[in-house]
Amino acid sequence: FLLDERSELAVLQAATGEAGAAMLQNEFKIKVDETSLVGWVIQRRQARIGIDVGFESVHFNNPLLPITRSELVLPLIGGHGILGALTVQSSEVNAFDMDDLSAMQGIADALAAALDNTRLFQQLEKSLDEIQTLHRQYLYEAWKEAARQEENSQFETKSRQTAAQGQTYPIRIP
Repeated sequence: FLLDERSELAVLQAATGEAGAAMLQNEFKIKVDETSLVGWVIQRRQARIGIDVGFESVHFNNPLLPITRSELVLPLIGGHGILGALTVQSSEVNAFDMDDLSAMQGIADALAAALDNTRLFQQLEKSLDEIQTLHRQYLYEAWKEAARQEENSQFETKSRQTAAQGQTYPIRIP
C-alpha cells in the first residue's frame, strides 16, 4: 500500500492471487486511521503483528480475504517520511513472530529505499525536462536577438559605406 497525495488513503499497488488481482482492479484503498492494521501502522510508523485478526481491536475485515487469520504489517519509511505499508497475511493463527517481523522489516526498508529512489529519479527527470525546455527557449530568444542585431549592423554598415563613398545626387535646375 502506498499513500495517496493527501496521505489520507493507503492505495493498494501490488498484490498476489485472485483476491489481490480483484482488489487491484477495483483500486482498493484503506483509510489511514485506526480501523485497520494498515492504517494503524502508517499512522504510528511502527510494525504490528495481528496474531488472530478475528480478535484484533484494529482490523479491516476484507470480504475478498475471508481466510486471513493473522497478519504482519510493516511501515514503508523513506528518507522524507512514511510512504505506505507492506502487509503479509496468513490463513493460520499466530503465523508470525518477532523473527518474521525483523526479516520482513529489512525487506520493507529496502522496498522503501527503492520507492524513494524511484520518486527522486522521476523528480530529477521532470526537473531536467523543465531545464531543457527553458534552455531551448533561452537559445531561441538569444539567436533571435543575435539575428536582429546582425540585421541592424548590416543596415548601419551599408549606410556608412554609402556616406563614405561620398555619393551625391546632382540636382539639375532647368
